[in-house]
Amino acid sequence: MKTKVLKGAISLGLKQVLSALLSLVSTLVVARILGPEKYGIVAISLGIFYFFKFIGRMGLNVYLIRQPNISQEEVEQILSFYNTVGALVCLILWLAAPVFGWWIGKSEVSLALRLLIPAVWLDMVGSCASSMLERELDFAKVGLINALAEVANYVLSVTLVVIYKSYLAAVSGYVLQFLLLAFLAHYFHPIKWRYRWNWKTLGPALKYGFSYCSSNWILNLKSLTIPLFVSRLASVEAAGIANVALRVVQKLLLLRNVIRNMSISIMAKLMDDRDAVKRALNQGMLYQALLMGFICAAFSGFASWIIPTLFGHEWLLSAKIFPFIGLSVIIGALFDLHTALLYASGYNSEVGRFNIGYIGCLWIGCLCLIPLFGIWGYGIGELAALPSYYLIHRSLIKYYKSPNYWPTFWSVLATIMPLFGGIWLQPIPNFALLIISYGILFTCCLTVRKTLLQLSRNLFTTSA
Repeated sequence: MKTKVLKGAISLGLKQVLSALLSLVSTLVVARILGPEKYGIVAISLGIFYFFKFIGRMGLNVYLIRQPNISQEEVEQILSFYNTVGALVCLILWLAAPVFGWWIGKSEVSLALRLLIPAVWLDMVGSCASSMLERELDFAKVGLINALAEVANYVLSVTLVVIYKSYLAAVSGYVLQFLLLAFLAHYFHPIKWRYRWNWKTLGPALKYGFSYCSSNWILNLKSLTIPLFVSRLASVEAAGIANVALRVVQKLLLLRNVIRNMSISIMAKLMDDRDAVKRALNQGMLYQALLMGFICAAFSGFASWIIPTLFGHEWLLSAKIFPFIGLSVIIGALFDLHTALLYASGYNSEVGRFNIGYIGCLWIGCLCLIPLFGIWGYGIGELAALPSYYLIHRSLIKYYKSPNYWPTFWSVLATIMPLFGGIWLQPIPNFALLIISYGILFTCCLTVRKTLLQLSRNLFTTSA
């Protein structure tokens, strides 16, 4: 299974690299042409859309991945449920769209949301087939599907934005993306469509799905932070600036998406072996900290030059708040495997308690800090929520052995100075600080050196 996982990770990783490059180019073109205000409308609409996209799945996609034995009847019933309920969800969202426009003070948000609403239904019906591919650890096909759909999105969005210079043009590509995702997923893993429900078969799936969804939808409230708080308490332009910084972080840290997409499938197969679970946690955290931390710190040193050069001088604040968002995402990635293990073991309520604590800290921080410091308050609020990750650690050690955090801690510490040095230092001095910081880490931490050598050998052996 290790070889299969590594091959899948490499395949997903290569496709994620292509996707990240295309996404950055797309964001660059769209943001530069539209400017902070119009791009802010796009960012707000997409943040709201992605929240409801997750809610629409209702956790049934995870049920398809996690169940030890699942019948074709269950798969078909879940698809039938998604098909019918998805249409009802879209109708409700269509009627509720003006409320979001009123809250933000921009009616254009309502128009953009209504254009995106069909993609919620497309995601629901497409997630059945894609979840079955993940269940079979066929990550190569999953990566191919995602890459093709995203390429189509960026090509259409950029083309229409260049021609029409409209925020509606920027979101239209997402409808095409989810249409292709649904079509290609069912092409690679066909599922028979049914229109009648069998509650005896569907009941256990819904029970688990709502349990999973109710614990995790709270964390997905984070996607509403910029749309509902930054836009309301600062401005729509500030929402656009914050979103550009967030998008850059997400695309730079593409490894997180690869590991997170694979984590539930992998942990579901390892959770009976506690020693294997501990090794997976130790290695996963250190991989994330080393690779993601170095990439973020290296980019931060040049961000104040790169972002204004590519996007325009009006986007300089995106470079300044980049370190705050980057550190928040890095710390969150370290605990992705903790969450996946608790989900795979059925401890959904434990994850739910952590999610409440995290979102509570984040939103209280934003409510208090954004009125005082503007967009800087959002960055500080992201950091103020980090201590809540102690809750997920406490939940983990109730049922499993505690992982070894020290190598990961030193790796993150080596990242922090050059990461935040990018706010004040010029690129060359900050790059020197990066080399010195990681040089000390590699010299003093034997575990880090061994991990990098082992990772290199595994990648070389798997590729061969």
